[in-house]
Amino acid sequence: MEEFLYAQINIVGFIILAILLTNQKKSVGITIQQELFNTLIIAAMYILVLDSGMWLIDGKTFSFARELNFLISTAYYFLCGFISFIWLLYSDCKLNNTIRHLRNRLLVYFVPLLIDIVVIAYNLGSGLIFSIDAHNVYHRGEWVIIPVILSFSYLICSFVLSVHKGYSSKIAGDKRQAYLMAFFALPPVIGIMVQSIFSEVSLIWISTVISLLMIFVNIQNQQINTDSLTGLNNRLQFDKYLYFKTRDTDYKDVIALIMIDVDKFKQINDSYGHLAGDKALICVADILKKSCKNKNVFLSRYGGDEFAVVYQTRQLSNVQKLIELLHQNTHTFNRTNSEVFSVSLSIGYAVWERNSSIDRLIAQADHNMYQAKRRKA
Repeated sequence: MEEFLYAQINIVGFIILAILLTNQKKSVGITIQQELFNTLIIAAMYILVLDSGMWLIDGKTFSFARELNFLISTAYYFLCGFISFIWLLYSDCKLNNTIRHLRNRLLVYFVPLLIDIVVIAYNLGSGLIFSIDAHNVYHRGEWVIIPVILSFSYLICSFVLSVHKGYSSKIAGDKRQAYLMAFFALPPVIGIMVQSIFSEVSLIWISTVISLLMIFVNIQNQQINTDSLTGLNNRLQFDKYLYFKTRDTDYKDVIALIMIDVDKFKQINDSYGHLAGDKALICVADILKKSCKNKNVFLSRYGGDEFAVVYQTRQLSNVQKLIELLHQNTHTFNRTNSEVFSVSLSIGYAVWERNSSIDRLIAQADHNMYQAKRRKA
C-alpha cells in the first residue's frame, strides 16, 4: 500500500504544479526568467509521473514490465540532473536580473549535467547506478551516489550563490530576494539528503513542489510590490518600508529620505513620445541602482517622474556624497548614452527625527526637492 500512498502524494503535487503552470501561461511577454521557471514546473510534473510509475510497477509482473521499469528509472535519473541544472540557471538569472552573466557561465554549469548523462548512459550496460532484477525489482548500484552528488551540487551552488549575493548586496530589496532564493533551495536539498539515506522514503519531489510553490508566491508578491516599468519598489512598498524603518528606534544611524524629480519630463514626452519618456524613467532607475550600489538603501518609484531613496548611513555627510554621485552619474549618462534625450535631476532630502511623523519627513524632503528645482529655473 506504500506505493499507492506515494502515488497519491505525487498526484497532489502534479495538480499544484499544473495550477502554477496555468497561471504562468497567462503572463504577457514571457521573460527568460519565466521561461526557466516554467521549464522547472514542466520537468517536475514529468518526474512526478515517473516517480509514481517507479513505485507502482516495481516488483509487478506483466509483459515487458522489467523493460518498462528500466526505461522509467533511466528517464527519472536523467530528469533529476536536468531539473537541478535548470534550477541553477533560474537562480543565477534571478539573482543577477540579466542573462549576460548566465551566458558567460553556461558552459561551466553544463559540465556536471554532461557527466551525469555519460554516467547514466554507461549504466545501460553496467548496472552500476541501478539495476532491475529478473523479478522486476529495482536495486541501487555501487555508483548511485554519483548522480545524487551531481544533482546535489547544483542545488548547493544555487544556495551558495544566493547567500553570497545576499551578504554582498546593500540594497534592501536585492538582499531580501537573494536570501529568499537561498531558502527556496533548502527543501529539495533536505529531501535529497533524507532520501539518499532512506531509500524507502520519497521526499525529494514533494519538497521540490513546495519550493516551486513558494517561488511562485514570491513572484506574485514581487509583481504586487514592484513598479512594472522600472523594476524598482512601488509606492505601496515604499510606504510599508518607511513605516517599519521609522518604528525601529534602537539604532543610531541616520535615516535620510531623498526625493528625486526628473526635470522637464513632460518636454521629453512631448518632443519624443511616451516611449522615450518610459525609456527616460528606466534610465533614471538604472542611474539610481548604479549610484546606490553597495549602500544600505531602499529604492522606489514614488509616482510619475518622481523617485524616492531611503538611505540608512552612519554619517550625515554620506547623504550629500550620494546626491553628488547621482548628479555625477547623470552627467556621465548624458555624455555617453545614445538616446535622443538627456536627463536632469532635482534632488532634495530630509532626515528622520525621532518622534516625528512620516508625513512631515516626506513633506520636508519634497519641499527641499522643489527648492532645488526652482533654483534651476
